[in-house]
Amino acid sequence: MFSDEQKKANGEYLRVLITKPDENGEEIPLTHFYKRYLNDLGIKINDDELKRIKNRFSAILNGRNNINPANDDLVIISRLLGVSIEEILSAGKKRYDTPESYVKNYDIAASSDKSTWEKFITSDNDSLVCRDEYGKTILDYAVDFRNYSLIRYMIDKRIIWFASSQEDSEKIINIMDFGGGTNVGKSEYNDLSREITHDDSLRKAIITLAIENEDYEILSSLRARETLRELASVNYGADYSKSNYSDRNIADEIDAFIVGAISNTKCEEIIDYFSEEFEIIAKCRRNPAETKFIYSHIDQVIEMLVCNSREKDAEKVLRKAIEHNKRAFEKVNERIEKSIEDEFEAEKIHLDEVIEEMRKNGCSEEQIEICKAKRLDKTRMKQVVLDYEIKFDSALRTVSFNHRMPGGLVVNIVKAKTEEIKNSSENIRQLINELNTWYRKTIELGGEKYDEVLLQL
Repeated sequence: MFSDEQKKANGEYLRVLITKPDENGEEIPLTHFYKRYLNDLGIKINDDELKRIKNRFSAILNGRNNINPANDDLVIISRLLGVSIEEILSAGKKRYDTPESYVKNYDIAASSDKSTWEKFITSDNDSLVCRDEYGKTILDYAVDFRNYSLIRYMIDKRIIWFASSQEDSEKIINIMDFGGGTNVGKSEYNDLSREITHDDSLRKAIITLAIENEDYEILSSLRARETLRELASVNYGADYSKSNYSDRNIADEIDAFIVGAISNTKCEEIIDYFSEEFEIIAKCRRNPAETKFIYSHIDQVIEMLVCNSREKDAEKVLRKAIEHNKRAFEKVNERIEKSIEDEFEAEKIHLDEVIEEMRKNGCSEEQIEICKAKRLDKTRMKQVVLDYEIKFDSALRTVSFNHRMPGGLVVNIVKAKTEEIKNSSENIRQLINELNTWYRKTIELGGEKYDEVLLQL
């Protein structure tokens, strides 16, 4: 917070910078700056917008309001006036005499000059890997300033990387960790590297920016469709709550910004990418199961597309989701039937020994037939399979079948909220009904123990 004196000093100094005489010695009017500001934001210039921005800056220039260091205004002002943020906040008391003087993370992150990035980011400047006085790294600021060009530059140059090793040779994800790192700086205390490795919010923020910039090519390397909920399912089946990671808020992990970006994009490749099935190969303690996933928030994407009157795109996504649910049903059903048949064949082999032993002990043929019927009862075998081999998590909407065993399976299934699309076309309503039907049928494979789940649908 600034004192009243500091707010006044900052406002007066900012007015001096804005109205600084041009090369002809004429004072630049404030309106000229306001128009440049609106243009920078991509806002159409008209009387109403000029009035709004004039009132906003009037409070700052007259010392009534603070200049918020975290506000985008500060970054834009710095860029338009060609002075550092620190100079603005200190009313001119702190300046950079040369480019080699102390440069802050936000100066680099706010810059669009590639030569500035190359000079400081690729240097041995350890300050770039540490958080500044506001607790932010250069990557935090780049995300805040929406400087996607800088972020893409850092990724392309392998200065930073996400969801992979430095050499990009290891495609298998560690348990509950997307991973990442940086080549910047040599300090052992590397905030930037730790942040990338352990804070998945940065990866998701960059995914959002990539979508907004229609950068389809980068999404795969960011593993943009995957979340911690999928990693939990692959590594712990539909029973992750018993793991050491149960304190992580996986079930409520909602990628609202990513969903919004997907729903608003006009890039067909991006919509296709997020609506396609994919596999996850994760490091498990035993043989990894077969996995089939679709983006876990695709239901929200469908709902937003419908609400945004983009029914053509919604239909395209819905049909892919329906095919995913149908395949999920078929694969789970196939595993159940195979497991029952394997159990049946194993019982037949073992039964010969049991019958021989019973005859030795003087059992009657009637007793033997009763035992045989009981041991070869497929209904009983199916119940054993359902009780011990299949699991369903209603929060994660994930079905796992012997997920740590050879031939195991982990899939997610999609359900759309019908109340969100009640005003859509008959075609969309029919497709959503079909989607939810396959969802229900997959749950029903679990038998009576999932009745409570079905009642909630």
